Amino acid sequence: MNAAERLRQPAPAAGVRNRHDQRLAALQRANAVRMARAATKRVLQAELDAERSRSLGALLLRAPAPELRTMPVLDLLLSCRGVGTAKAKRLLREARVSERRRLEQLTEREQAAVSWRLLRIGNR
Repeated sequence: MNAAERLRQPAPAAGVRNRHDQRLAALQRANAVRMARAATKRVLQAELDAERSRSLGALLLRAPAPELRTMPVLDLLLSCRGVGTAKAKRLLREARVSERRRLEQLTEREQAAVSWRLLRIGNR
């Protein structure tokens, strides 16, 4: 039985799942998260105005969608127009936030510090 045939089979009763079904469900969730992150990055990169891109990035820092909560802060910053690797790393260093931190791990102080610095980049 191949994967396509397994997908056509009726779902098992609630609470009864074998490893294969659990694995498929996990893969589907992971794919949904990857798609949401890619869509967010495309939106941030497609903004014509770098200022709007950075303000949207600051908004996402404060209220990330469930799919984005496990996204590294550095990845979100790099998605913003006008923010490269050096600028993003400097911004995180000034805010005293590790490059490896995820959006869900940021404290309110860190969110405010990174958002403020992200918005301030345009004023330099």
